[in-house]
Amino acid sequence: MIDYKLFRNFDTCPEGRGTLLYIKNFLEPKEAYFSSKFNEGVFAEIALNNSDVILVSVLYRSEAGHHSGPENNDGLNDLLTEIKEKKYSHILGMGDINYPLIDWDTWLAPGVDTRENKFVQCLEDNFYFQHVDQPTRIRGTDRPNILDLIITNDDNISDLEYESPLGKSDHRVMFFNVNCYAVLRNVNRTGFFYNKAD
Repeated sequence: MIDYKLFRNFDTCPEGRGTLLYIKNFLEPKEAYFSSKFNEGVFAEIALNNSDVILVSVLYRSEAGHHSGPENNDGLNDLLTEIKEKKYSHILGMGDINYPLIDWDTWLAPGVDTRENKFVQCLEDNFYFQHVDQPTRIRGTDRPNILDLIITNDDNISDLEYESPLGKSDHRVMFFNVNCYAVLRNVNRTGFFYNKAD
């Protein structure tokens, strides 16, 4: 992946798991850091026109293991609030958030003080959009669920497509466009003039 910059957090995931993000080098992405105590996420900033910046992140909220539990659930909500307070012009967060009980058609979650309800409230309080509206995890006789989310601070996602899972995964692959205005920089490449050859 020579044309891409890799962002990863494998060092902080003792269970051999982790999150990664590839971004094209010509966009000149820079790693971003946040103080909120959420364990599995990677973050990159990309400069746009007129001094605007988009934050791109990949998040994973585990249901089991070392990084699960109420502190990490609250940490995700704190992180989303902290990101919003940084006043990025564009925010794109994607990942496996693992909240199957949320009804994304109505934005309703069971209970008042549940982790699902707190998450929905966090998105609403920070005026986030959530774009996924079809099940992303389908396995055997299990009820299909929306576990993977695309979260933004504006309605700038288009052409969202749901494809079959990759390899042995039971999560669907999603393709979509983010409508923004990245600064396109000239990239120097070595080329050959074949028409000048003997």
